[in-house]
Amino acid sequence: MPKRNKFIGKDGKVYHETNNFSNLSPLHYCTGNIGVWDFIVDQQMDFLEGNVVKYVARYKHKNGVEDLEKAQVYLTRLIKEQKILESA
Repeated sequence: MPKRNKFIGKDGKVYHETNNFSNLSPLHYCTGNIGVWDFIVDQQMDFLEGNVVKYVARYKHKNGVEDLEKAQVYLTRLIKEQKILESA
């Protein structure tokens, strides 16, 4: 497991950097005990699932409702694809 550096954000919360490439793990993806990227990989999520998680995880720290709307787009497509699979 990679070394996790801790940072205090402007909001006073503790954030974690999961690798040495902070541009790949910006603070809005590193709140809590596991980075969003690490969680998506650990759970073996596909593109649609990962984007739902990504946008929901960051909405409070980055773009608010705009990120929730982006998550909704991916979730709607995921539901559509799942219904097709289940009807086959």
